[in-house]
Amino acid sequence: MGQTKSKIASPKNIKKELSIYGYSWQVNRNPPRLKTRDEINVQDFIIKGRKDETIVRVPGTIDGQQFIIDGCENCDFYVMDFCAEVSVDDCKNCRFFIGPVEGSFFIRNCENSKVTVACRQLRTRDCKNIDLILYAQGRPVIESSTNVRFGCFDVFYVGLSEQFKNAQLSIFNNKWNVVHDFTPAEGGALNYSYIHGAKSFDHLKPLHKVAPEFISEQEEELNKTQRLVPLTTGNSDPSIKSNTTIIFLPGKSDEAMRFLQNAHSQYQDKFFVSNSKEWKFSKTEVDQIFANSAKSEELKHAKQESTKGPIIVLAIVEKEPGTLAQCVATCASEKSFYITQDGSESDKLNHYVFNTHTVET
Repeated sequence: MGQTKSKIASPKNIKKELSIYGYSWQVNRNPPRLKTRDEINVQDFIIKGRKDETIVRVPGTIDGQQFIIDGCENCDFYVMDFCAEVSVDDCKNCRFFIGPVEGSFFIRNCENSKVTVACRQLRTRDCKNIDLILYAQGRPVIESSTNVRFGCFDVFYVGLSEQFKNAQLSIFNNKWNVVHDFTPAEGGALNYSYIHGAKSFDHLKPLHKVAPEFISEQEEELNKTQRLVPLTTGNSDPSIKSNTTIIFLPGKSDEAMRFLQNAHSQYQDKFFVSNSKEWKFSKTEVDQIFANSAKSEELKHAKQESTKGPIIVLAIVEKEPGTLAQCVATCASEKSFYITQDGSESDKLNHYVFNTHTVET
């Protein structure tokens, strides 16, 4: 199957887009158009029996359809679009990037492969020696698999934010590190481990070389300075403990995203996000979240607003005290957020939000 060409914006036009939208993650380069039944050829969404090839699907070529990869060896796959569901079976020595998946990503009977994927649910079965750089909105599940390594999804490109929205995934609800193993090894040994500092495209060829119609070298360099999904550590490193928490109140998701971009570009050596969550909490749950907070006008406002819609909770490891407040002041308006006053308040708030309050999506 030949590649579908997609005209890309020039660097000059990208600068124009940035000036209009503020941030390139807000640009929707390829608005989705659902294909009619007559327009769909099932074979366009199946790749089978390939060897030693580079296969690219640019935005607009899948548009929310199911996608299947089967029986391939030593191939590089770039699926730069959102899909309804993706399955990868019987592949060896392959490298994959899979854009946002609205449903499940299945990888079965595969070995010695590296995968970057964003999905609602991850399911592996009968796999060995697999690296997964992952966004998963529900807990990732492995079964009858060994030496599976997990890292946090770190990809960015123009249009990815819109693809997340099309797949109905919140960038803040990444459970990449909350792994469930259906078939644990004897003696308590783990079939999985965590990768810290891994970069998705280290195992793939540069995008501008394989898909120049999608992205230029200049754009790809720009992408390296930006991030969409928070790069979290979660429970993958018990030695890391957050000491501050910031809550963005309902309707302030754009400010939360600006905060993350600013934190990544200017403050990444001063603090980082260890956990994140976006959820609509009930009034009773909101009372639990703030149960250990000192009474203040800021707290009163935060509690009132937090019952009106989803809030975004970011657990922060602040290496230099005060830098979090400096960062948020440059990108968020007054009364759009709440910051915990001390480590004790943050600990108790985080314990409820990220441990006691659990939701499978």
